[in-house]
Amino acid sequence: EAKPPVGDFVLPFPALLARAIEHPMEWSGRKLEVSQDEMKALERLTFIRHRVEHPRPQSHFIEPLFIALTLPVAARLTMELLDVCAHQYEDGERAAVRSSVTKISRLCSEVN
Repeated sequence: EAKPPVGDFVLPFPALLARAIEHPMEWSGRKLEVSQDEMKALERLTFIRHRVEHPRPQSHFIEPLFIALTLPVAARLTMELLDVCAHQYEDGERAAVRSSVTKISRLCSEVN
């Protein structure tokens, strides 16, 4: 009996992340746990995303290490959030998600 949303507004990523950290998520009943180092990495990744999504007439140079330190954090947290709905996965999808996170982490560690 859920009603459809009246709009398509989505909170900005920092506000969504803060909400997931501060309040138990309705579908899992638990808060998202993010360390201070992970928070810094997510802030870096958000900074990059904003620069790409809202380009300015200037050049941007991003060191590979900057990305390599952020992507594994984002991948792991995404997997944790998806795990809450793992009961809806098709056969093999959970393994595919875990494999992707492992590959991202491995490839990023090679940049270090």
